[in-house]
Formats: sequence, structure tokens, C-alpha cells
Amino acid sequence: MSTAAPTTVPPSTGVPTTLAPTTPAPSTAVPTTVVPTTVASSTPVPTTLVPTTIPPTPWPGWVIDAGAIEIEIALVCWFHYYPAAVRDSTLDAWLSVDSIEVELEITGEQLNQWIEAGTIDIEIEISYESYVIGLVISDCTIELEVVLVTYGFVLDTSRTGWVKWSKVGYLDFTLDESNVAGERPLDWKGYIYHIKKLGNKIVIYGQNGVTFFIPQGTAYGMETIYRLGVKNKGAMVGKDNVHFFIDQIGQLWKLDDKLTKLDYSEYLAPMTDIVMSYDLEKDLIYICDGTTGYVYSVGTRSFGRGPSNITGIGNQSGNIYAVSEGEIVTPKFEICTDVYDFGTRKAKTVYSIEVGSDLTENLHASVDYRTSYKDSFRQIDWFLVNPDGHAFPKCYGVEFRFRLRSFMYEYFEIDYLKIGGMIHDFSYLDTTARESQRIAAGSE
Repeated sequence: MSTAAPTTVPPSTGVPTTLAPTTPAPSTAVPTTVVPTTVASSTPVPTTLVPTTIPPTPWPGWVIDAGAIEIEIALVCWFHYYPAAVRDSTLDAWLSVDSIEVELEITGEQLNQWIEAGTIDIEIEISYESYVIGLVISDCTIELEVVLVTYGFVLDTSRTGWVKWSKVGYLDFTLDESNVAGERPLDWKGYIYHIKKLGNKIVIYGQNGVTFFIPQGTAYGMETIYRLGVKNKGAMVGKDNVHFFIDQIGQLWKLDDKLTKLDYSEYLAPMTDIVMSYDLEKDLIYICDGTTGYVYSVGTRSFGRGPSNITGIGNQSGNIYAVSEGEIVTPKFEICTDVYDFGTRKAKTVYSIEVGSDLTENLHASVDYRTSYKDSFRQIDWFLVNPDGHAFPKCYGVEFRFRLRSFMYEYFEIDYLKIGGMIHDFSYLDTTARESQRIAAGSE
């Protein structure tokens, strides 16, 4: 029995391929030798992709499940001679294929997403049927357009105006057979900014309303008390028995057992991105937006300039801690009174202001005035208050506001303000009318 010797195949060595024309050429023609094109092998792309972002839950959101993206690039040469001409070595050209960068972009509003795609296959092919003479390939940009087409995905509707409550003692808002956890929509649209306790109620503060949630068994009854909404998320502050907020048009409101308008909209309306902070120890509310700042005293119901950059304030172990964007700068003292018409709509002239205070430094006084409630207030210059507590501005109008300021930082209290002036075209009937108003106010 003969035993066949194992066949050994020597490794193949690439030899330049000599291409000859399909039709016999003249004896003088020299065969053209084409240098083999070498394409650098690329590292295989893993077929399994791990999502860069795993949403906490696969829903609500949308899912894109795409297969492999195939891109085919073909270079076709159309210019040739037949029969072939004599090879001109000066026209030899080399084709070098570098790496091709593919950029994928997904635009739009991103919610919970899961994108699963296969590998991207790129095929490069250079084809020609006969000899190529004078072919020049220059560097150029290869533009690739990738389109992701999705079918049958569903977007859950936005539920910005819904409130949920959990079962007692659980941080789980899932509705089940116990019928304790629940949810319900509000009767106004927009985002909810705060949910805060007030007495035995829950107050919902949002973009377009302020609503009471009142416990009713295992559910909550709803009563909307204000529909202008809160100016922004930071424009609300309070404690268990009283809340304060600024509405969309810049009015300051107080909410306890009733809703009280404090206003100050002429100062608060121009502010943007308001942050309110409550100093519980001194009963002060700081209203800041990084550029302008005011302080409202809950106890004295006064309103004045304050630091512009406080973003939080609290008390612990007898110490007050404040958070701010940078150094806290306390402005000099300045106050402005409410509007006074002195009980008559006739024109008046103010000519003196007397201030009762324990201040040791100088004060300055000024007056705002207007001749109609439809007009904006105008302010006169500042006048020095002398050591006797008197200043002598002169101002004509129907309604007035009075201002005081100090350039020195010092704690003091204002005991009283006395305004000297005269009513134009005054008559006995004005006195009788004012006395009747005073008696009526006292009887109430």
C-alpha cells in the first residue's frame, strides 16, 4: 500500500499582475504594469454596542431600533482608449484610500432614549473595464448622509400639571388596589414650582396658578385661589403658617388664612430670575436677582433696598448662615413710604419734612410726586436733614411718597414723620369731609 506524502503548499507571494489588452496589440506595444493597490485593514468594530445612557425606566420616552447602516462608495472610471495606446509612464497615478470619518448626529429634544444600532459597513470599490490613461484622483471631501427612520414609536403626553401622592410611609407613587396612592391634574396648565404645607392644607405653586389641596379621606380636594401664577421657581418662600410669593406681573403676595396683596410691583416687576430667602430669626425676606435686591420686614411691614446676590439664608445653633453668589454688599439705608394724598384729591404743596429718629449721622430726604393716579411718580432732589430733624424740600402734586436715606451704616429706628404743606383751593367742606371720613373709619 502506498502512502502519499503530505502536500506542502508554499506561502503565496503577491506578484504584480500584468494586464494585457483583450485584442492583440501591435508587436511594439509594451504591456502596462499596474502596481497593486493596498488597502490598510481596519480593526473590526465590535458587533455589540453598550448604550452610553441607560434610562432609569424605559418609559415614558422613545426607542430607536435601527439595523446596520450600509454605506457603499464606488469610484467608476469612464475614460479609456480602445485599442490600448502605448503606455506613458508620466501619466501613472496612485490611488491612496485613507480612513473615512463618519459622523452621526441625532437632533431634537432628548427624553428617555434607547438607541440600538448594528455595525456600519463601508465598501470601497474601484472599477474600470480597460486601460486608464491620464487618470488623476485628487483629495476631496466625501459627504455621507445618514438618515434614521423610525416607525411606530409613541411619545407619552407631557404631564406637567399633575400632582401625585404616595401611600402612607412609602416613597412609592404606584397606583394599586389599596387605593391610597393617587394622582390628579390641576385646573391650570404649566410647570409646578413648589408644593408646601400651610396649616392643614397643601399649597401648589406653579407657572399659571396657586392651588389648595385639602385632604379628603385618601384623596385631596382642589381649590385654586390665584390664577396669575408665580414669576419663576425662586419667587416663593414661607414657613408652616405663612407664605410669600411674587406673581407674573411682579406683585408681592402674603398667604396665611387669607390672600393679601402687598404689591411693590414698581420695584419687583423689572426683576428677572428672582430668588427669595426667609430669615426666620429677624423675620426678613430677601428678594434678589443678582443685580437688584430688596428686603421686606414681615413684622414692621416695611420694604427697602438690600443685598442683590443672596441665594439662601438660615439659622442654626444661634448663628445665621447666608449663601450668595460672591461677596455680600449691604447697601446704605434708604426707605420709601406708601402713597399719601392727605384725604383730598386737590392739589397740594409740601414744603417741610420733620423726622424723629435716634440716628447720630446725617439723613437726606426726598419726595416723589404725581398729579394724577394715571401718571408715574417723579422724584425731586435730595435735601439734608438738619440736626433738629428738619428738611425743607418744595414739591407740588396730588399724591406723594416720602424718602429717607443715610450714607453711613448704623442701626437706628424712625419714630415719626411730620409733613408740612398746604392744600390749594382749600374750603370748609374739605375739613368736614375729612372729619366724616375719620369718624367713619373709627366706627368700623
